[in-house]
Amino acid sequence: ANIVSRFGNISWRYSDQHGEMMSLNTYAKYITSPEGQSDDSPLGIYDSQFGEDDPTKILLNEYTVPKCFSQDLFELESGSDSDKDKTAEEVPRPPYRWILIGPERSGTGLHVDPLWTNAWVTVLQGRKRWLLFPPETPHELIGMIEGQPQIP
Repeated sequence: ANIVSRFGNISWRYSDQHGEMMSLNTYAKYITSPEGQSDDSPLGIYDSQFGEDDPTKILLNEYTVPKCFSQDLFELESGSDSDKDKTAEEVPRPPYRWILIGPERSGTGLHVDPLWTNAWVTVLQGRKRWLLFPPETPHELIGMIEGQPQIP
């Protein structure tokens, strides 16, 4: 079964910046509509909270973090004194896992990953392209705003 048949009625975030959500069924209609087919930058699902609720939690069992990324340093952090009696799952942490779904031409703006973290990406269908710049590249040369993590 494909993801739409399994999770079509579930709402997903399509913008971590703003928190808007739509069902996967609605999103599937959008990306196959004339608007979705002609958008120069179509919406993509960028959900950093998937797996935190029962309907999508099953997805966490359907992949394995590559061994070279298996140690989660956030789990080693005990947090503040008020977090000492909490389990690792209960301690607040920044977003660290996303599901991204999108058609051709979708993607993120130029950005730096949260807290300068690193990520691994598995592409299930299609291809993903990255544009990487050396760290010493002046921010203004590539359109980044000094002190801002992403181009608006």
